[in-house]
Formats: sequence, structure tokens, C-alpha cells
Amino acid sequence: MIALALEANPFLTWRDMQHLVVRASRQAQLQAEDWRTNGVGRQVSHHYGYGLLDAGLLVDLARTWLPTQPQKKCAVRVLHTPTPILPSMRVRKKVSACAGRANYIRSLEHVQVQLSLSYSRRGDLEISLTSPMGTRSTLVAIRPLDISGQGYNNWIFMSTHFWDEDPRGLWILGLENKGYYFNTGTLFRYTLLLYGTAEDMTARPTGLQNATAPPMPWAAFASPAARPGTSTAPARQ
Repeated sequence: MIALALEANPFLTWRDMQHLVVRASRQAQLQAEDWRTNGVGRQVSHHYGYGLLDAGLLVDLARTWLPTQPQKKCAVRVLHTPTPILPSMRVRKKVSACAGRANYIRSLEHVQVQLSLSYSRRGDLEISLTSPMGTRSTLVAIRPLDISGQGYNNWIFMSTHFWDEDPRGLWILGLENKGYYFNTGTLFRYTLLLYGTAEDMTARPTGLQNATAPPMPWAAFASPAARPGTSTAPARQ
């Protein structure tokens, strides 16, 4: 299906494709108990992501898709002081998403959490992240067979559940013991990494941008750096 989209518009970058896949996916008949509506009104699930991909819609959207603005990265150092992990703990941080700087982000793409922590039984610790728009994403679910006491050393966890949301506001990292009551640990470092664009992506049309118009002259918009194969794809969740 991605090959069909690229045939319709060969100037799509890897980031353009991800934006299109998010917009062309639907919950459809997929059954899961964790379907939620994120901050921009999209259904998303930890089991199925944004759902089933509609090939026809994907190709139609690709024909008239305008190139995505350059990706920005905003790193927010939240905690770098050793802090005991409570049975149910919330680490709150109000962020500006680098407002007023060259790497300001208005619309999110990927969000990463970089953590260093110790825990007596790693698999009992559930880690979640909640965005300013109220979307909660489970970064690490409990794993009964993971009995390691090594914790995490500069581990990076990623979520795409906040796609196109405005990152400005209060972010909440949740740490919760879902196992033995005597588990203990320490949170050493926590950095929030935001990736996205300065463009308000929610202002773009949700359906076809101009279904009756002929394909646009993409060569006029795409620079050599934006052509397929010139960017490195991000890690998958």
C-alpha cells in the first residue's frame, strides 16, 4: 500500500508517509478494550495503533499531500536528582515545547522518554505518559516473567499516540508498582524528547485536500533533501 502511495506521489518522505498512514487508518472492526480518543480526536490503541489502513484513502491523500515542514526536536530535562520510586508515583513537568526558539514544536510526531532507574523487580513496574491534551500512553506494561533487578539504564521508550497534538502544557510520567508490595527503586534521570513540526497539522484538511483537482507539480515543492531515500527512518515503537 505504501508503494501505491509512492507511485501516486514519488516525492513523499518517510515522515510524509507516517502522517498519511495515521490519517488513512481507522478502528473499523478491530476489537480491543483499550481504544481511546486522543487529543486531536483520533482513535488509537496499544494493540492496533491507529487501526486498519485504507489503501484507497491513502493513495487519494498522497496525491495532494503538501510536504511536511522540517522535523524539530525539543529535549526537556525533567529530573536528574535521585528520587525514591513510590508505589504509585507521578512526575509532573510543564513544558513550553521550546517556544520562541528555532526548534519550537506545535504538532507532535514521536515522543520519547529516556529513563535511568533501579527497581527490585523490573517487570512489576508499569510506566505511562500522559500528554497535556489528556492522552495516556502505556510505555511499559507489566511483565510477570521479568524478574530482573537491574532496572533501566538510559532506556528510551517511544509512543506515537500523541500524533499531531500540541505538546505545550503539563506532561505526567506515571510509575506504578503492579506486583509485590515490597518492591523498591530509585528514579535517577528522566528526559522528555519531543519530535514534531512548527506547523499546526490539525489545520490541514482531515479528508482529501482537493479531490477534484489534478495532481500537483510536486517537483516545485520538493527539494533534493526531501526526496525518498535521503532520510533515516525512526525507530519503531
